[in-house]
Amino acid sequence: MNGPTDEQLKAWGKKRLADWRAAHKQVEITSCPVHMLVGRPCPNADVFYCTNASRWYDHVSLWRRKCDGALILVSQPYDGADVEALSSMCMTHGLTAEIDAGKSWHYPGSTTLIAIEAASDD
Repeated sequence: MNGPTDEQLKAWGKKRLADWRAAHKQVEITSCPVHMLVGRPCPNADVFYCTNASRWYDHVSLWRRKCDGALILVSQPYDGADVEALSSMCMTHGLTAEIDAGKSWHYPGSTTLIAIEAASDD
């Protein structure tokens, strides 16, 4: 049995990105994206230090959710999420992460969407 064609994958990616853009507006990454999420200046010069980046930090973009203005850091790695490194970074900085392979628009089927945002006070 054959998998999806390149054209099908491109169409899925465009649809997933359009769905994401319907609820989010892309924001320029002007400094450490982790500290942009928590609203504090970054004490480090190396973004990889703050992100504890390993396999999970790839094809990164920053978005603002339209309904409430929350910043969301999106990563779409090929090898899935290094959950241990991602969890450590989230716990260190008071962030939460959602991992969903079904929402990735960068090479759907080969990448996983990771959406990271500041933890709510609820």
